[in-house]
Amino acid sequence: MAATYAYTHLPSTTSLRLVDLVGLSPNGDVNISLLTVDLDLGVPPFNALSYTWGDPRCSRADSDPAIPPEAYLEASHEIRCDDRRFMVRPNLRDALRMLLTFLEGLPRCRFIWIDAICIDQSNMHERTSQVQMMARIYESAHSIVGWLGPADHTTANATRAIERLSSVFPLPRTADDVRQLRSRLSLLKEADFFNPQSYETKLGIQHVTGEEWLSFLSLLYRPYFERAWIVQEITLARNIVLVIGDRIIPWVQFAGAVFFVMSVISWITLLNREILPSWVDAELAKRFRGLLDNKDPRLSTIPLAAANVVKLRAYARGHNAENSLTPKTFSLRSLLNEYRSTSATDPRDKVFAMLSMANRSKPPFTIAGAGVTLAPNYQLSVVAVYLRLARLTVQSNGDLRLFQHRELNNLRKIKDLPSWVPDYSVWQQPQSLAEGIAGSDWKASCGEKWRLDGRALEDPLLTGYGKHGDADRSMRERFLGRFHRFNINHFDRSPGERRLTPMLQAFHNEPGASLYGTRYFLESVTKFASDLQEVQDVEEASWASSTSNVATRRRFDFSSGSNPLNGEFRRQSEFSMACRVVFRTDGHQLLGLGPADMCVGDEVWVLAGADTPVILRPTSLQRRKLLGESFVYGMMHGEALTVFPGAKEVVLE
Repeated sequence: MAATYAYTHLPSTTSLRLVDLVGLSPNGDVNISLLTVDLDLGVPPFNALSYTWGDPRCSRADSDPAIPPEAYLEASHEIRCDDRRFMVRPNLRDALRMLLTFLEGLPRCRFIWIDAICIDQSNMHERTSQVQMMARIYESAHSIVGWLGPADHTTANATRAIERLSSVFPLPRTADDVRQLRSRLSLLKEADFFNPQSYETKLGIQHVTGEEWLSFLSLLYRPYFERAWIVQEITLARNIVLVIGDRIIPWVQFAGAVFFVMSVISWITLLNREILPSWVDAELAKRFRGLLDNKDPRLSTIPLAAANVVKLRAYARGHNAENSLTPKTFSLRSLLNEYRSTSATDPRDKVFAMLSMANRSKPPFTIAGAGVTLAPNYQLSVVAVYLRLARLTVQSNGDLRLFQHRELNNLRKIKDLPSWVPDYSVWQQPQSLAEGIAGSDWKASCGEKWRLDGRALEDPLLTGYGKHGDADRSMRERFLGRFHRFNINHFDRSPGERRLTPMLQAFHNEPGASLYGTRYFLESVTKFASDLQEVQDVEEASWASSTSNVATRRRFDFSSGSNPLNGEFRRQSEFSMACRVVFRTDGHQLLGLGPADMCVGDEVWVLAGADTPVILRPTSLQRRKLLGESFVYGMMHGEALTVFPGAKEVVLE
């Protein structure tokens, strides 16, 4: 048996290893060699491999039962590196074989950078140093080869759909391009999706069949697009090409197809996993049963991960030519929020993967030394990484907008994380109240800034200053409900739902700029509710047992053109009102919407630096734990400064 490969130390902090693809042996064994080079001294042309370490197959498509998902987590396959044994995971072995078959259309370079091979993963110091240099590596690579994994029964149909859809319009490069594209495609109706002639007459392409649409969805749901590191790898790439099995998908083609789908609102609705069963026939349903399974409410109902990474690369690069560097225009805060739902084996990578793409002229990098403090460092704990980021974010912005990104307690996974620090290892539920709302100019603290508390960088406590009012202004009741599903048509017949009517009435007096306060909308809802006769109840799920964004689902006739719950309000409420409940308080009977895990005894606070009121849970006389932001009727525009008699200090733990 050959000896196991042993790494030698890299000579400098700018050194890296490149894989020399030697070839395949007669029996199919992979042979490689490692070359050490220095980025500062010049390197030979090389590509970089982008892939997932685990199972690359779509979990929503029928995978080969002979290969369980956990088999992809073991380094069980032997290759030869400089004539020594080197163990790799199955997906990397498949990728190496693909690279050595010299597929037509694949960018040609003798050398390639592959993280699992080129970095000594057992050496924490080297791992930290190399991750800090990864942006330079990807920017220096000639091309990025995105390995989606082996082909399956959906691949041929998926690539056919991509070829057709991408040929309709040139790839959008800016937000203005996307708006123009949506405007041109706005004439496409739901019926056109099923009509072969519409594809030919309105789009100039061959009909995309139902099976081809489902195959395309299966490709978009591949784990590759859900990785946190993939965002950096795709965005920073000078050139990129995707490979699935032995099929090459040019990035421009793939991105064009994704932009097309996401731009036709009436069609993307039909591709929502909750809607698919309404039009997929029985035969197709058998072959795509995983795609139609909606039992896990945490799974995205549309392929947002793939769509978001396509959008970021397009917007970041704009009209820059291929083979040019990608400008870094986005703030770290926006990147972390946009890609919160991505996955990473190491929770620290949810932050580290975004750092190299962030604009260093924007917070938190406006604080001296922030770049060094936040640099990838695997010797720091997850809590230390998240805490450093949170405190620097608050200090650099001078406000508490960070609180808008607090998730429910039952979603948090990182033990000992302070309550005011978001757990970036999990997706955010509920979404920020103001997410996507035009004109939500809420300033609950009337523009007051957060006061620097002078605490150390990794101090788990945060001192706030704000209005709370009388001691009896704590939570009295919590009601299950979301604003967009008040079931207005029969609130007068249900005692539980009658409690929600004051909230509806309260919104009549919201400022006209607020989407919630649109008097025309509310009057239309009232009229529509009185006209609607039939409501079909479907399966109900409790907030306590599920993180679903639907507490109680009710099927309304949303196809009705007169239904005011259609359109922007309905779309927005799906995001902003998920996982929230209606509450009222003692004392002056404040009415609002807060996190679903709030309970009797919790408190409403308006803190300096916070645009929205927050819900705090007392743990001692002066200390509290943050639950999240809230909407409180009559307290969204600085009213607390006059209604509450005084302000006091509070310590969040």
